[in-house]
Amino acid sequence: MKSQKCTKTAKLPKSSTETGESDETAASQKSKEKFRPAFLEAAERRHFLHEMVKSFPQSIQNRITVLKNVQIDHIAKDSEFYKEINKLEVKYALKCQDFYDKRFKIVSGKFDPPKQETNWKEVVIDEKARGDYDFNAALREVRQIRNDAVGIPNFWFTVFRNVDVIAHLIQEHDKPVLKKLIDLREFYDEQNSFTLEFHFDENDYFTDKVLKKKYTFNFVPNKQMPFNYEGPVVCKSEGCRINWKKNRNLTMRTVKRKARGNKLMFRNIPRNSFFNFFNPPIVANLDNVDDDVKETLTADYDIGLFMRSRIIPKAVLYYTGDLAEFDPTSSDEEETETESSDESDEEGAAGGNVSGKLDIGKECKNQ
Repeated sequence: MKSQKCTKTAKLPKSSTETGESDETAASQKSKEKFRPAFLEAAERRHFLHEMVKSFPQSIQNRITVLKNVQIDHIAKDSEFYKEINKLEVKYALKCQDFYDKRFKIVSGKFDPPKQETNWKEVVIDEKARGDYDFNAALREVRQIRNDAVGIPNFWFTVFRNVDVIAHLIQEHDKPVLKKLIDLREFYDEQNSFTLEFHFDENDYFTDKVLKKKYTFNFVPNKQMPFNYEGPVVCKSEGCRINWKKNRNLTMRTVKRKARGNKLMFRNIPRNSFFNFFNPPIVANLDNVDDDVKETLTADYDIGLFMRSRIIPKAVLYYTGDLAEFDPTSSDEEETETESSDESDEEGAAGGNVSGKLDIGKECKNQ
């Protein structure tokens, strides 16, 4: 008797008609599988997630409310943490004054130190980094400095010129007086502020020996956007009056025009100058601040923080090029900002050591 050979038939998937699933339902399911909130733009993601929470049963919504209240308590602790960090910064800044005193004496020529051997390993510079530049013309002035020169000529001017974010403030007419800058210091009058002091040698432009710029922090989270808190923000800067000598105001220029009867009329108008740094915008009504003023204030805060945290403690490294320049719009950061541009709309004020672009100044009200 022949054995009967059994053959298996491949099982075909059921059609949507057989399963009762419509084309619309299948398409909807496929759309759900592709949907990822993380890839939405910030506003859309925020709207979707808020709708998601509202769609939960009330019991789950209540638990989420408790969790967010816990987060508020956590943020309060964060604020205390940053206050303690600031106290440490003030403490150690005071300990560095001896270092700054010694630097000032060497730079100004008040002290000529004996020769020393290097205490670090020299970095080998790749000649290819030169590119197509011919540095001879730029170095001509430096090569003319005599061996018996006092101190380090134009030290602070050179530091500023080497850092893009500061150099772009410097105009040609600023250079003679910036070459008279002999020291830059930071002082802490209060726990929530610091003051930059620019010390000048006698010059032909103003009578002041010291120009000051004060920056005020706020450690309190913004009440309108507490969940965006990431640390203290600079909320105010105050400059000082510069006592210019007659016809020497670098922030103004005189224009003349003919009036009736060929009479000459003279008028002073503002012009770009590094010394506008000491006259930041005064914001009376924060609700009416336009984007240009916000941008100016943000740049001002960034420069002040950079001078405090980088330029003052590490000036010689910017002088020699051992540290790269600071550029808040560098290519790497531009790429990051482009990728996360939607995030910035959602996050609002920035924290840590930078000021927030969306809530400049508002946090001062919460103190």
